Order: sequence, then C-alpha cells, then structure tokens
Amino acid sequence: MGFFEKSNKTIITEYLGMLIPSLQWGRGREDNRNEADSNDTLKTINSHYSHLNELIDQCVLKEEEDWGLVISACDAVNASDNGAKEAVKFIKKKLSKQQPSNVQYRALSILRAMADNCGAKFHAEIASKKFLDELELVAISTQTDPLVRQKLIEVLGDLSVMFENEPSLWQVSYLFGRLAGVSVKRQSNAIDPQQYSNPTRTTP
Repeated sequence: MGFFEKSNKTIITEYLGMLIPSLQWGRGREDNRNEADSNDTLKTINSHYSHLNELIDQCVLKEEEDWGLVISACDAVNASDNGAKEAVKFIKKKLSKQQPSNVQYRALSILRAMADNCGAKFHAEIASKKFLDELELVAISTQTDPLVRQKLIEVLGDLSVMFENEPSLWQVSYLFGRLAGVSVKRQSNAIDPQQYSNPTRTTP
C-alpha cells in the first residue's frame, strides 16, 4: 500500500512539474501578446500625431490658403481623443518668436479655422492658461511683426464672440480686452473684433 501511495505521489509531483512550466509558458505568451498589442497601439497613436503635425506644417508653410488641407488637419484633430491637445501644442510651436512672421501669421489662421471645426475640446485647449500666456507673449514682444500682432488680436476677437455663451472660456475674451485696449467683463456682450483689427480679414 505504501508503495502505491508513494508511486501516486511521485506521479502527481511529476505531472505538476510538467504542468506548471506549461502554464507559465502560456501566461508568458499572453503577456507578450498584450505587450505587442500595447506597442501597436502606441505606434498607431504616434503615427497619428506625426500625421497631424505634418498636416499643420503643410498648412503653415503654404503661401496661399489651402482649405482642403486645413479641413484634413481638422479631421485629424477630431479623429483622436487627444487630437485637440496635440494640435494646440503644435500651433504653439509655430507661434514661438523663433518662427518667421509668415509662419506665425499662418498658424493664427489655422487656429481660427480649427476653432470653427474642432469643437469643445479644442476650445478648452485654446482657453488654457499655458496657451493664452504664449499668445500674450507673442502680442507684447517687440520682435513680433505688427501684422502678426494685429492678426492675433483679430483672432482673439473672433473667438471672444464665438465663446460669448461659454462662461468657462471667459479667459479668451479677457485677454482680447487687455490686448485690444478695451474693457471686457467675464460674461459681457460680444465685442466686434473689426473695431480693433484689419477690416480685410480672411474668414475660414
């Protein structure tokens, strides 16, 4: 009886010895598969943002307005949960003082067009303190071309009208008021930006 008990225990031990590595191997394959899926997802996201960045680059580098290209950029923004955040980040880079004035000017045109076509998430990114601080730096810099400064105030004026019924975006109107030299309260009536901008402005 002891012999059979010992044999059974030995068989069970040997079986478990073979089973456990097999289970671990299967788990390892599953982990590798999950890691591969995560890597594929990350590659897809990076590819999307790279495509969005490329579209914005093309938009700002064109000498003439290409609204088909602009709409493609807007579609790319709307196709991703973080598209609005990434787009504003890319536009911010194009507005830096290191950029030529024509690039800054075109970036403001793209910003205006995206505000029309990219919805609430994009609007919230525009109204973020970090982005508005950058716009203010561009506006007050002595290195900024006067036409760029004028365009910036024009765009802010348009946005303040667009956001007049959105109390959470009041910072845009406030900055417009400061830069345009007018008094704008947080939930005041819309101010006509044409009073403070080039009357020959381009509207998307």
